[in-house]
Amino acid sequence: MKGIKAITKKNVTEEVFESLLQLIFKNTWVSGEKLPSEKSLCEQFDVSRITIRSALDRLNALGIIETRHGEGSFVKEVTADNFMLSLYPQIVLDQANINELQVMEYRQIVECGTASLAIDKYEESDLVELEELLKEMENSKNDYRQFAISDYKFHKKLAAITRNSLICTVFDMLNQLLQDSVMNIVPAIGTDKGIYYHHKILLALRNKDKEGISSIMHKHIQENIDYLKKNI
Repeated sequence: MKGIKAITKKNVTEEVFESLLQLIFKNTWVSGEKLPSEKSLCEQFDVSRITIRSALDRLNALGIIETRHGEGSFVKEVTADNFMLSLYPQIVLDQANINELQVMEYRQIVECGTASLAIDKYEESDLVELEELLKEMENSKNDYRQFAISDYKFHKKLAAITRNSLICTVFDMLNQLLQDSVMNIVPAIGTDKGIYYHHKILLALRNKDKEGISSIMHKHIQENIDYLKKNI
């Protein structure tokens, strides 16, 4: 029924959860539709009711479905936010194996495109906020911690300007990892280059220079990458 196959692997609850997740994302059950009963799911997956309930509980916790007492479980609207939330546990576990260089390489790939997309989406109020963050950076150039906080907020604001929920959600999910990276690199390379590049990024944004802003962001992060390659 509707693509459900019996589960045969050892981690039964995980397999049921992943199968239900994929079926929902493939619109097997659309937003607002009621899932089959626990009894029916038990029969179709050939697993126990405890296993089905555990899988449904995970989907509930991630905001993928909503269980209503006495009525059953219903599919909620699938958005970029709750799709990424389904990946969050794995991302948290993987962070222990991610080093500074990998973070910078990731940022270089993603943030060049993010900055370019922001050119199509920004409003004047966004530029004002970025200017304020740049002033904070200038005023705290001798306070590495405060400088790093303002630096991070500048990049986070660029992501927010895209108005792309997937970009913003990923940024939020990697919040601690990205913030720690900025905190670690600023004391090592100082603040002068950061101020220089952020000025250039803001100018390119205001001038709607897509190629320029992508190139500047690439050079900005490349300097961090070059430093890390020499020192790790």
